[in-house]
Amino acid sequence: MATSIRINSLRISKGEFEDVMSKYGISPVGWYGEAYISEYENLSKTLEYQLGYFYIQSLSSMIPPLVLGPKEDDIILDMAAAPGSKSTQCAMHMNDKGVVVANDVSYMRLKSLASHIDRLGITCIAMTNFDGRQFPSVSSFNKVLLDAPCSSMGSRRCKVQHSEGRVRSLARLQKALLLRAFDLLCPGGTLVYSTCTTTVHENEEVVESLLQKRENAYIEKPALPFSFGPGISGNDTLDSKVCRFTLDESFFIAKIRKR
Repeated sequence: MATSIRINSLRISKGEFEDVMSKYGISPVGWYGEAYISEYENLSKTLEYQLGYFYIQSLSSMIPPLVLGPKEDDIILDMAAAPGSKSTQCAMHMNDKGVVVANDVSYMRLKSLASHIDRLGITCIAMTNFDGRQFPSVSSFNKVLLDAPCSSMGSRRCKVQHSEGRVRSLARLQKALLLRAFDLLCPGGTLVYSTCTTTVHENEEVVESLLQKRENAYIEKPALPFSFGPGISGNDTLDSKVCRFTLDESFFIAKIRKR
């Protein structure tokens, strides 16, 4: 099975990367200049991986940070960050400037995130260990990313079919997390909500719940570098502005703004 990777341009230039990684049969992904595909099976055991030249990441999971659009002077919250693929991707696009607060409820998962931060040579990420629903309002953020805990029914790693009760329980958690994420957002700020699942309960219904509870929230249709499908909730206004797509995994994305 092919492995998708993302160059860490904080450690190595693109030209040097393509030169040293040519022995692993890498090929570029056309729609994202930092993404590559390799047929080599043990990339995590290579010297180049240990040196922090790249991060192993699914192509689909590279999309939410691109929609968020991190810039050098941003203050970003990644509310459910571990193991760190999206936080480190944001930091790379910020040239290791600004601030990324990488939060996760699991202390053990944060240990994995810390190892990636060190391996990739990133200094602009600060880690926090809160339940996102109670993330303290000591600061506000101009951009927030919530790649929410979900049933992972669109993931290639998903091995079980969740019960309806489990899905609805996750949806309640997602609604609470998204509401808190929005409340931490500065006026005029951007919030990206994403999952790797296919259920309406965890996707469109979660976004619709926020819109009903916060009048200053609105959806903005993102521009993606490939074709994608609309939502499937039956609410035409909402469905026309959210994204469903499948690259190597099925993903849902909504881009939300605060008036």
